[in-house]
Amino acid sequence: MAKNKGKSSGIEALGELAGVARDPVTRFGVRAYEVLHPHFKKIGVGLAVLVIVLIVAWTWSRRQQRKVGEATHLFGQATELLRSPLETEPTKPDDKPTTDTPSYKTPQERAEAALAVLDRVHKEYGATAVAAETGLLRAGVLYDLRRFDEAIAAYKMFLSSDEGHGSLRFAAQEGLGYCQEAKALAQTDANARGAGLDEALLAFAALQPDPKGFYRDFALYHQARIKAVKGDVAGAIELYKQVRDQFPVGPLREEVRNRLALLGVSS
Repeated sequence: MAKNKGKSSGIEALGELAGVARDPVTRFGVRAYEVLHPHFKKIGVGLAVLVIVLIVAWTWSRRQQRKVGEATHLFGQATELLRSPLETEPTKPDDKPTTDTPSYKTPQERAEAALAVLDRVHKEYGATAVAAETGLLRAGVLYDLRRFDEAIAAYKMFLSSDEGHGSLRFAAQEGLGYCQEAKALAQTDANARGAGLDEALLAFAALQPDPKGFYRDFALYHQARIKAVKGDVAGAIELYKQVRDQFPVGPLREEVRNRLALLGVSS
């Protein structure tokens, strides 16, 4: 009986194995094992490489986050410096001076202090988006310091970046025109002055070439100003009239009316 029982058990075991072999999921698992078994070593190396890549990516991401945080902190520090009081300015009764708030004798000294901080962002964190936006403020500070060539380069760098779009683009393009205008007016040579004003005219024209676009009134207004400075009175009057007629309730209404009056045109 025992013999037969053993024999029966063996047959039952074979039947169970046959049943397992017929299960599709199991067959897939067995087949996958057979295929992958010779490559286990290579798979292990591949997994190790994947882990290393993930660690490097995570580390890089953390470093980028840290850099963005540091650049943002410096940007805030620079804006605080630009708001610092001057020693010659009268203090208000509600003002509470603190030891953390520096004061400066002149606007130039204050601007130089802020520029030193902005230069750090530009040099140490130039690859971050914060640095690109900081570049716009840096260009404005350079303009205030009358370092026009550096300001022009900073404005152009911002305009060429991914951040040089949207509403900030108008601020940068307008700032570029102002820089080129100021640089031209600082020239003693008539030819250099005229060439610089032509560059400013082009910069302001690029501010908004679309007749129905945002900031079009300011683009026309600035071009009219430059034409007047160049001595093209007729051209200036024509552009001022465009602003007056096309934007009758715009923010430049009174300014344009006054400039036309100075050129002998009654409104």
